[in-house]
Amino acid sequence: MEHLAQWTTDPTNAAGPNLEDLHLDMRGNISSDWNRRAIFLLQEAFMAEIKDLGMPPRSEEYIEDLLIDQLTRWQRIWRQSQPKVGETLESAEKRIVTDRLILEKSKRHRTRRFNVSGSYIILTVLTLIWPSSETRS
Repeated sequence: MEHLAQWTTDPTNAAGPNLEDLHLDMRGNISSDWNRRAIFLLQEAFMAEIKDLGMPPRSEEYIEDLLIDQLTRWQRIWRQSQPKVGETLESAEKRIVTDRLILEKSKRHRTRRFNVSGSYIILTVLTLIWPSSETRS
């Protein structure tokens, strides 16, 4: 946090983001100067790695979009895992674990339904064609 405060007052300061000790601004916007610089550094490193491995080249815009999408997901997960106002760390942990268990149960149910029915699309079409008994009466 100190690095961010120093860098926002003087962006030429060497305390900005670097690959050796990369810190992202999770509280700020994705388009903040700090995060844009961090994304740029990651993009350069990734492009160099692709070139070294002999992989097909990708456009800078494509890599930037991938990094922005990933950072957006990380920020959402980080924000959801922060304790709410008046919440203790223990209750926050319990909330996170409970939410995760509910999500996993939902995924298992959806996967089972897909595997048993053969195709989720067919099930959806059938649901649209034949309304439930509640709508027939």
